[in-house]
Amino acid sequence: MSFLTEHASVIAWGAFSLIIFIALKGLKDQGGDFKYIKDWSSRESWKGEVKEASLISWNQTKTMNNVDYYFIFKFEMTGGDIGDYYQAAAVVKVSDVSKLHKGMKIHVKVDGMPPKKTAVLYEDYQS
Repeated sequence: MSFLTEHASVIAWGAFSLIIFIALKGLKDQGGDFKYIKDWSSRESWKGEVKEASLISWNQTKTMNNVDYYFIFKFEMTGGDIGDYYQAAAVVKVSDVSKLHKGMKIHVKVDGMPPKKTAVLYEDYQS
């Protein structure tokens, strides 16, 4: 028992440091998705070129836009170098989630090459 009383301040500072570390680590992990969602939300305010792309994969985020979810799309630009994959946020209606498929054509707004900002403007579910 004397060990705890003698080293209480060291144990308290260690526990405090661990809590701060875990909290900051959690914020850092959410940063990637947040950047893409921020780019999508501000897509009307930044200049960019609209390009056609082919969908490679998609991940649903926990963030919602009204009743629809944000997704992070991984895609390859049509006519670009093979192997150059990019990511962008998209809002997908709940009724359209089952229509997502690999190779689907999407239209993406990009700012520069390689893009500094990206946002999915339109999904072509028929392709």
